[in-house]
Amino acid sequence: ATVVARCRVKAAAAKLVTRRVAGATLAETEVEEEKIRKQAEAIPDCGLWMFDGSGMKQPKALWDELTGGYTVCASAAELLKIWMSQGPDLTTGQEVLLLCAEAQSMLLYAVSDLGWVNRDHEQVQLFVHIRELGKIHQIYVPRFLRREDPADPSKWPDLLQRLAKAIVKFGGITATVTASTNIDTQTPLQTPALPADPAKVRAKALGNLRFKLRKLSEQDDAPLEEWPRMVELLEQAVQAGVPPSSLELREMLVPVFDRLPRDLEAPAPVERVFRAVELHLESLKTDDEPLPELDTADPEIAAVAELLRGKDLVFIGGLQRSHHINALKKAFGLSDVRWINTPEHTSFTVFEPDIARNEVAVVVLAIRWSSHDYASVQQYCTRYGKPLVRLKAGYDPSQIAHVILEQASEKLKSNVAEGFAAGL
Repeated sequence: ATVVARCRVKAAAAKLVTRRVAGATLAETEVEEEKIRKQAEAIPDCGLWMFDGSGMKQPKALWDELTGGYTVCASAAELLKIWMSQGPDLTTGQEVLLLCAEAQSMLLYAVSDLGWVNRDHEQVQLFVHIRELGKIHQIYVPRFLRREDPADPSKWPDLLQRLAKAIVKFGGITATVTASTNIDTQTPLQTPALPADPAKVRAKALGNLRFKLRKLSEQDDAPLEEWPRMVELLEQAVQAGVPPSSLELREMLVPVFDRLPRDLEAPAPVERVFRAVELHLESLKTDDEPLPELDTADPEIAAVAELLRGKDLVFIGGLQRSHHINALKKAFGLSDVRWINTPEHTSFTVFEPDIARNEVAVVVLAIRWSSHDYASVQQYCTRYGKPLVRLKAGYDPSQIAHVILEQASEKLKSNVAEGFAAGL
């Protein structure tokens, strides 16, 4: 419901900017802007970036498409909500998820065309929900979840009609749809009712999470099936308005943080919480602390050392510490670890020079820490024949050895063989 509300308000804001681009003055629209801002203030994390004025030089058509993108995503989120409340019915799952996938793709490219892809996250939230629902219920979504298969933002009126029919079909309230770009933002927004007392919602979410984490902390060997429920409760707390960097969340998580399962799946809001906890824990360490005891008998560390000895490793993201670098060099016999950190919104193109170096054998991407679209760095790894390894968390050599072998052992073996053949 919160995603629906955000998308409705942002659609109204985008439409107001459209009118200004078309000639309406600030004086003529300031009352309406104030009304929209008040609606946004009542919704958690509803930033109205479109009001900052930097996009006023963009064509009206792009703002029309942004308005449409938010409108179809609001309907898509409403459809998901209705479908999930009914079971969900897996026989209709592909139909529902495909419509929603098309909507989030339209918003992605509408936002991107205006140059603000790093400022808005409604599309990301829908994408994650669709992908996770497909994975959980084993529903194949054939289109619109890959960058090479985009939906055309200009086609949003047709999609809006199809979403409205689906909402009615699955028992939702009848939606009134205007199949044109002339959305009437003067009409009060039909925003889903939010909880009367958000503080109570947050308190309940935190209480449930605190109880679960206390139980996990009391178990030396908590069953793996217990951790996904913890993730679910943590996501509920963030969605209820608790900031990912909250001290309260951090204090609850620290006692169990080093016991999180290596392959624990977590949606984007929960990853942000984990990132904040990890940043705190790393900030407590010093560069002169002794290296952790290296398990020389670990077969995975030994296997990776055979593949990387004398080579360089590129590490992207995370919090750089000299003791992490030294530990990796010692464990794998590396010549160097080229650790790259850049400010947010820096283009991934800055990584090409390091990846291109002949002595670099593998690239490790700390995905929990990557605020950029660093997944695009894959194109450079492909261009220069370097395997890209995605690391979910941690800097321990045993963790990194595991993911390297899991994701890149064949490519590394091939590269080593080619190097011997070439006399390198």
